[in-house]
Amino acid sequence: MRYERKYVLPLNGEAMLEQALLLHPEAFHQPYPDRRINNIYFDTAARDCYLDNQRGISLRKKVRLRWYGAPDGVIDHPVLEEKFKRNHMGWKEIHRLPSGLTLDGILTELRDNPVIAAGELEPVLNNSYQRSYRVSADGRFRVTIDQQLAFGAYEPQGFSCPYPFSDRIIVEWKYKKKDLDSAEDFARYWPFRAKRFSKYSTGLEMVADPAI
Repeated sequence: MRYERKYVLPLNGEAMLEQALLLHPEAFHQPYPDRRINNIYFDTAARDCYLDNQRGISLRKKVRLRWYGAPDGVIDHPVLEEKFKRNHMGWKEIHRLPSGLTLDGILTELRDNPVIAAGELEPVLNNSYQRSYRVSADGRFRVTIDQQLAFGAYEPQGFSCPYPFSDRIIVEWKYKKKDLDSAEDFARYWPFRAKRFSKYSTGLEMVADPAI
């Protein structure tokens, strides 16, 4: 379980963000190269996950299929994630799926998955973005930087994200509950104000899902 704080910055805020990370006393570094993240979000026919977010339900859940790299072809190391949120704290349950299948094959396998079947979930929204990672020198604080966001309504014909949300940078600061006291020191050198933001809700509204 960890705290998750989100920040929505304009594209021209990238230089300020990099400067804040460079000058921060926590001495952030990039642990590995940027990578492309692809998601397919699942929801009920009534869009209960979306509505829980809109209503500000304190304990809520999102379910998504996630993989990295190219959005099509054979997919390596896909995962089904149940992402739980309680106020500012979040945690995941990750279900690893077989590698070497195409997206069609993975979605066929997921029809009988207990998480999908028990929740009466269906694929609803495509999402893709480029993510960059920063980690503090002691490993307590992690910052993710998401750019080039794009969305698309799920269609059986294939994975497509024709709706860009490319004029914003989504930044998330993550730390464990045991580091809550130290987070006050972190925030003293952090020039941005947290803002509530959901990729799933934003994308669903952009594609004008008829169920919402």
